[in-house]
Amino acid sequence: MRSLRAGFSLLEMVIAVALSIMVVVAVMSVLSSGIYAHMNGIRNGTIMGWSLITFAQMSREIESSNVLVSPAAPGSSNLLVLCNNWSRALAPSPLCGAGDLRLNCARPVEVIYYCYNGAPNEKVIWRYYTNVGACPGAVPFVACNGTPAFPQKMQMASAVEPLRPANLPLFTRTASGELTIRFAVGEQLPTVSRPIPISRPFEATLVLQKSLFNAFD
Repeated sequence: MRSLRAGFSLLEMVIAVALSIMVVVAVMSVLSSGIYAHMNGIRNGTIMGWSLITFAQMSREIESSNVLVSPAAPGSSNLLVLCNNWSRALAPSPLCGAGDLRLNCARPVEVIYYCYNGAPNEKVIWRYYTNVGACPGAVPFVACNGTPAFPQKMQMASAVEPLRPANLPLFTRTASGELTIRFAVGEQLPTVSRPIPISRPFEATLVLQKSLFNAFD
């Protein structure tokens, strides 16, 4: 009488384990691709959001300002300094007293700073704001690391790079007083961790709110 064999042979076990590994690898590959695509979608949306928020805020404040202190004309800089309620064109006949060039004597002067910290571990645009008695007469020093004691300070965008291929400073002022902003949010070149770079280039030319043919501000 022939006895019945119980269990599996070694060859059957090896084949079963190999097939199981293949199934697991296939499932993990599909899941990894989905997660990678999902994370890239989130990252791309974040980059787009940063760009739109930064552009809307900066363009609104630039176009409503009266004086562009930095960059000097013509020139480029990673520091943007704007003043509201001030006009150097009033120097011959100030409305609010000698040396006081405010357009509205009942309101303080608003000074807004945008600066770019391009250190490899930073790549951040900071915004500082203060109410003072006068607009800076010369380009001030700003450390651009979040530490200056301004009444208001806020990180406007991170992962910011100068726009390639020119790699110019972020802010450029023309001889006629127009201001061009150029930068990108994200990586413009591939890296080891991100072989497919994702970035949102940004470029715009804006004009301040000031009297026609006013070359002083």
